[in-house]
Amino acid sequence: MSAAQLDSAKLDNPKPRANGDVEAACPACREMGGDKAGNHLLVKADGRFGCVAHQNDTDNRKQIIALIGTKSSETPRTPATRTWATPDKAAKACEPSGYTLAKCWTYADGKREVLGVARYENGDGKTFRQLHPIAGAWTTGAPSGKLPLLGKDQLPTSGPVVVAEGEKCFDAAQAIGLPVVCAAGGSSAAAKTDWQPIAGREVWILPDNDAPGEKYAESVSAILHRLNPSTVVRLVRLPGLPEGGDIADWIAANRGSKSDAELRDEVEDVAVAAPVEECNEILPDEQGDRRQETSPENGKLGGRPNAPSPIETAQFFMRETLMDGEVVTVRHYRDQWFAYSPGAGWAVVTDGEMLKRLMTWLQSKGDQFARHATANYARNVLVNLSAFGLCGIPAQLERPCWLSTGKDARNVMAFSNGLAVDVMQFAEALAAGREPPEGCIRPVTADLFSADFVNYPFDADAGRPDLFVKYLKRA
Repeated sequence: MSAAQLDSAKLDNPKPRANGDVEAACPACREMGGDKAGNHLLVKADGRFGCVAHQNDTDNRKQIIALIGTKSSETPRTPATRTWATPDKAAKACEPSGYTLAKCWTYADGKREVLGVARYENGDGKTFRQLHPIAGAWTTGAPSGKLPLLGKDQLPTSGPVVVAEGEKCFDAAQAIGLPVVCAAGGSSAAAKTDWQPIAGREVWILPDNDAPGEKYAESVSAILHRLNPSTVVRLVRLPGLPEGGDIADWIAANRGSKSDAELRDEVEDVAVAAPVEECNEILPDEQGDRRQETSPENGKLGGRPNAPSPIETAQFFMRETLMDGEVVTVRHYRDQWFAYSPGAGWAVVTDGEMLKRLMTWLQSKGDQFARHATANYARNVLVNLSAFGLCGIPAQLERPCWLSTGKDARNVMAFSNGLAVDVMQFAEALAAGREPPEGCIRPVTADLFSADFVNYPFDADAGRPDLFVKYLKRA
């Protein structure tokens, strides 16, 4: 522990102790990619300091002084709180020695700004500093309590949500049109954020391609699975990422050859193809009989065995009740359920009706499922069922459309005799006195995601049936 002159305004993540000491991030460790928790540096009340990870290391001490030390002619600063008018001014004033401020992001909870995150860069790496408002101004350090998600107030009301690791990746993902959020604090601080605003959504986590990134993705996934309502989670690993690479690197590497829309579509394709992550934690509703964990004699008279995972139950339920051969006849689209019936097309089904159908099925399946037929378990099953790999339809598709291709079907009309007709193509062919093009008339199937069904038949040989001509004039 050495005495020296450190600039307290440049301390990163400072946390005062009751005895007057201050715990903070070690800038020398951070420069080398270490001290993820931000607590290696201890500054005593009398000005002495040291890094707990590099005790008695002279080179480490010299580097700390070089990064956040005061000039020799300056008087050492006291730990008094310094403030600035805006987060940007605070970030600039606290710029570490040898670094340049790249950007300062402001996290808001509604209209109230609660956190600033400043990123500093030099030729060799990066470091960060957190800021928070105090008495109408801004100072260093994180605020108390859970932190908000960056970008949560800009999300659409439905559809998937992307979780980016870090503010730079947040900007890159948002720039190509992805609905994205970001948590403050990096790969080791997921638990410090309030994730409830994206509960019940489908979430695509884009981790950095390294061990901390994988750990971060696992932490976020576990948190999201504990939310109510539960969340469908997919880990999205972009192709061609180098070790340590992220979505910002991926976009930069591909932007010259592809448009932003093409990059966004590629991310969405990779995400939709990724498997749904299962919750590895035992939820309260799915604990089963855990009494034997404390004694082998406990629970011998019975007890509820572990429930099948919600994703397994969702798959089983879909195969048994929601499919006609290989065709899925119940779909989830933009926060609504739809059921298909021949001759009527796709009609809205309420959440309550879906819950009743699932509960009835669970209760009919014997002990394997019936004893787990609780509302909480059933809702978790329905959330998994709404995933793209099962019943989910991407929100970016516009209805009506052909589900197999995503192509527009606004001109297609389904008739009571089981024929789907592109009425515009048919009208043009009729007016020109030629045969309708191939594909203009086809059988009605569940692939046509539409509600445009009529209760009279179509007859191509009828020439000009009155009802059909009336419809064409109206269209």
